[in-house]
Amino acid sequence: MDDVLERERTRTATIDEAEHLLQTVYNLCGHTTGREHVASDSYHLPAHISPHTDFPGGGSGPKTAGRIYDTVLSDLSMCDQYITLDCLRALYGLNYTPGAVEQNSYGIVEYTPEAYLQSYSQTEYQSFDYNGESDLDLQYGMGASFNNPLDALDGPYCTFEGGDDPTQDSVYPGPNGYDGPEACGTATPTNVISTSYFYDEADITPLYAARQCAEYVKLGLMGVAVLYSPGNYGVASNGGLCWIATQTQGGTIFNPSFPGTCPYITSVGATMVAPNSTVYEPEVASEEVISSGGGFSNYFAMPEYQKKASRAYPDISANGANHVVAVDGQFELACGTSCSSLVSGGIFTMINDARLSAGKSTIGFINPTIYSASFAGLFNDITMGDNPGCGTNGSNATVGWDAVTGLGTPNFPKLLAAWLELS
Repeated sequence: MDDVLERERTRTATIDEAEHLLQTVYNLCGHTTGREHVASDSYHLPAHISPHTDFPGGGSGPKTAGRIYDTVLSDLSMCDQYITLDCLRALYGLNYTPGAVEQNSYGIVEYTPEAYLQSYSQTEYQSFDYNGESDLDLQYGMGASFNNPLDALDGPYCTFEGGDDPTQDSVYPGPNGYDGPEACGTATPTNVISTSYFYDEADITPLYAARQCAEYVKLGLMGVAVLYSPGNYGVASNGGLCWIATQTQGGTIFNPSFPGTCPYITSVGATMVAPNSTVYEPEVASEEVISSGGGFSNYFAMPEYQKKASRAYPDISANGANHVVAVDGQFELACGTSCSSLVSGGIFTMINDARLSAGKSTIGFINPTIYSASFAGLFNDITMGDNPGCGTNGSNATVGWDAVTGLGTPNFPKLLAAWLELS
C-alpha cells in the first residue's frame, strides 16, 4: 500500500452508517458539569481489516458551543462571552511590532483529517481580527503573534523508518500533499512548536513515554520551545476516564495526560474570563464548558526546576474559553486547552522575535527559566477555580504554582523585558 491514501478511498459517514460498519452504538455522554462527549464502549472490525487499522477516528474534535452571529465583536466588555484577538491583546498586554520575521518561526501540529483553508482565517482576521481544531489552531496561533508565513508539511514528508513506531504511532496520510524527497531530521525545526493533541499517560508504557520525552530534550537543546495541551477533563484524561483497576468513566483515581507529564515540554492549562467580569479583572480557572487538565505523573520524577516528588503539570496557563473561530463563513465558539497552548506559543514567538532582533538566541526550553527566582511574579497568578474530574473537585487554584493553572498566565511586557535581559 502506498504511504498516501487516495481521496476516492475515503468518505464521510453518518452516525447510523458508522454504527452499522463498526457494530457499535455511539452515545452522547453527559457529565455532571454539563460537558458532552461522543463515545462508544467498543467497536468491531472485520478480520481482514483489523491488522491494518490503529483505531477508528473522527469521533471527537474541539469543544464547540454552537454557531454565533456573524457580528464584529470588538467590544472588550463582552470578552467573558466571546474571546477574540482583541480580548487576548488586552488580557496579556500583546502590543508588539515584529522585527525579525525572516529569522523566526512557529510550528503548529495538525493531523489528518484536519484541514486548513486560508479563507477561514481571512474571515477571522477581517471580522475581529471550522473544520474545527485546525481552524482554531491556525487562526489563534498565527493571530496571537503576527502574520507568520504558513509552511505545511504533511505525512508523506516522513516515514516511520525515521523513528516512529507504527504499532504505537498512527499513520497520518496527506492526500495530494508534500511530494518532495523525504527529509526527516534534515529540516530546520521551528523555534516554537504547539500541539493540541495528547494521550492518556496510562495508554503507553513507561519506556515508550521516556523515549518520546527524550526527543523533546533534543529539541530543547536545539533552541526549540515545545508546548502541549494537557486536556479538557480536569484530573481525568480523554473522555473523562479515571482509574479503578482499569480506565473507566466510573473510576476515582486521577488519570494524567501525556506528553503533559514529560518534564521537557511546557504544559499549558486553560483559564477563562469569569462571567460578568472584564479583561481588566483576574481570570479564573476554566471549569465551565471544559475543565483544565492538570495533575501529577505516574511515570516521571519531579524535575529539579519543580523540586517535588513527581512531575506535576501544567506549567503555565492562558485563556481557553469561548474563542471565536471561523468555519464555512460562520463563527463558532471553541473551548479547550488547545486554545491556551496556541495563544502561549504565539506569545513566546513574539519574545523570540525580540531576542533575534537584538542579536540573541531563541528562548528554547523555557521551564527552568520560568520557575527560576528571577522570573518570580512575571506571570499573572490565578487563585480562583478548580479542575473537577474522577468524581471530585480535582485540584484548586491557589497563590503560586498549582495543578490547575501552573504559574499563571503570561504578562507579556514583563516576560519580554526579563528575557531581553538574559544573554
